[in-house]
Amino acid sequence: MREISLIYRKEVKDFFARKSMLRRYFLLLVLNIIMAFNSKLGVPMPILSFFLMLLTTFITLGFLALDVIGSEKEQKTYETLLSTPLPLSKLFYGMSAFMATVGVIFVLLATIYNNIWLALVFHQSYLSIMDDLPQLLVVYGAVILSVLFMILVGLVITLFIKNLRAGRFLMLLVGFALIFGIYEFIANYSAELSVIVIVGLLALLGLIFMSIQRHMNKQYALKFAR
Repeated sequence: MREISLIYRKEVKDFFARKSMLRRYFLLLVLNIIMAFNSKLGVPMPILSFFLMLLTTFITLGFLALDVIGSEKEQKTYETLLSTPLPLSKLFYGMSAFMATVGVIFVLLATIYNNIWLALVFHQSYLSIMDDLPQLLVVYGAVILSVLFMILVGLVITLFIKNLRAGRFLMLLVGFALIFGIYEFIANYSAELSVIVIVGLLALLGLIFMSIQRHMNKQYALKFAR
């Protein structure tokens, strides 16, 4: 646990040290409001706002996954990081915990201010998308699990890929696939489907964690250090 905490603190420090990165994520945070007010799609505003929030969240996590690993490669510190006594799984979990914190905070902040301006301007909220509050909470549970899935897949991709541009494209594909899945989940919501979705996401996350624990090693990762 101490090793994971060490990597977590390092990533937090690096994150706040890069001012240009902070500006980029702040712009993404407000992007969904700008896009919503300028949209002529005829989509109900709460639905449009909700899915724009998901889009900017997954874009943010995709960028962050690339920044966490990509910055190490660009600064020629990737090999040094892998050569530390820490197991690769501990490095991975520390980075994942940091990204999960950013992702959850991003979703919470976007949810709060999106619902504020929806209430002030349109007298609506995200509750109008769902039948009731418990359904909204279940959907948000699926969103948070999807955020964790995006993080783990993103770090696996960027850890072992040499071409960061290709990694960015793959992350966008994963993000759009998750958004489509959440859309279908909301459109066809039922108690049975919610159990299937939540259990399925938890099972996927468990499989990824077990694979990382058993199969990830530094020798293989070093092949993709440059």
